[in-house]
Amino acid sequence: MAALMPTAPNGSVFDGNLSSSGAYMVEGQYGWGEFPAEGSVRLLAYLNRGNLGSYADALSIAASGPPGALPDVDATPGAVKYGFAALVQQEFGLLNLFLRAGWNDGRTQTFCFTSIDRSISVGAQLDGVVWGRHGDFVGAGVAVSGLSPSHSAYLAAGGTEFQLGDGALAYGWEVACEIYYSVQPVKYLQVTADLQAIFNPGMNAARGPAFLGGIRMHAHF
Repeated sequence: MAALMPTAPNGSVFDGNLSSSGAYMVEGQYGWGEFPAEGSVRLLAYLNRGNLGSYADALSIAASGPPGALPDVDATPGAVKYGFAALVQQEFGLLNLFLRAGWNDGRTQTFCFTSIDRSISVGAQLDGVVWGRHGDFVGAGVAVSGLSPSHSAYLAAGGTEFQLGDGALAYGWEVACEIYYSVQPVKYLQVTADLQAIFNPGMNAARGPAFLGGIRMHAHF
């Protein structure tokens, strides 16, 4: 699969020059139905080309500049970013489990989606049939997200980017915990109550923890 890259980080204008820019992905899936129940594994590899900068180059340029100069990753275009991800899902009767992990080289600027270089998450969902509530579900999950050494060093030195950076990042792994209950009051309607706790939000050990709650509604016909 191939897609266009934005001209600026998380921007809405895309670069049509495919000779120097583009996002390329390869994904595969394998499923099984016997051990001990249905399950699957998905693997993903990707490579991004474009105006991506280098965190190490930005730090080097700032170090050779005037005293107090801040690193600017946007001033070092021309890098390539690559990464890998895996997702494993497994059923155990009325219990569904998942494990997801992701990794990218971490040397190059995040240009799309979220500023994360390392991630792992686990979760489970149990069918309400267990307690006599057909159509209900209860679930919980934990996601741990982090940065590469050069990425965190860039932010600690005062660098900023489209999502992270506050002048001197006190780096810490971000940990997000979630629990939810989904109820089906009528056919075709699902209402979910959700609670989250986020530690070191934005990879910043000087912030948080943050606690969030929400209600989601989903209708289909």
